[in-house]
Amino acid sequence: QYAMAKLVSEENVPAIGALFTVHAVLAVGFLAYTVLAGKRFGLTRPRIAFFCVVALFGTIGQLGLELLVAHHVSAGELTLIVSLMPVFVVPLAALFRTDHISPRKIFGLVAGCAAAIAILLPSAFSDQGSDGHWIVLTFLVPLFAAIALVIMAKCWPKGLDAAQVATGNLVAGSVL
Repeated sequence: QYAMAKLVSEENVPAIGALFTVHAVLAVGFLAYTVLAGKRFGLTRPRIAFFCVVALFGTIGQLGLELLVAHHVSAGELTLIVSLMPVFVVPLAALFRTDHISPRKIFGLVAGCAAAIAILLPSAFSDQGSDGHWIVLTFLVPLFAAIALVIMAKCWPKGLDAAQVATGNLVAGSVL
């Protein structure tokens, strides 16, 4: 995914166009699978709202922003920052009680943050580093992804399997 974002940015493809194209193709494929498998959605307002909110954070927020910042940060910085998603997921999961937070998880978060900071800070302040505001903006990518994941864990629609939820999110992301 990070490599795709960087390739799209190097080819000067507009982020929203790339995001829409990928999601539209995937949505068609997933829709075909769910129809052929005989799976129904039973679309209700709460389910539509769920798909739209998850797509807003997980598609538009996470992937759209990732494609945008890929024009301005190095592939290494993008990969490192986006891989910090657990730093955002664990506190949100604890806040919304979707996961138990153990001392081991907390230690892992602290170690991961320390390693990332040791790598990111020197490049952020060097002449060869990316613009600082783009680095800061890049941190919204894993935050948006974490929000989408926690919402999915907390509000998963009863009676839908992973393929149905993925299809609903892809369609909602394409529409949005």
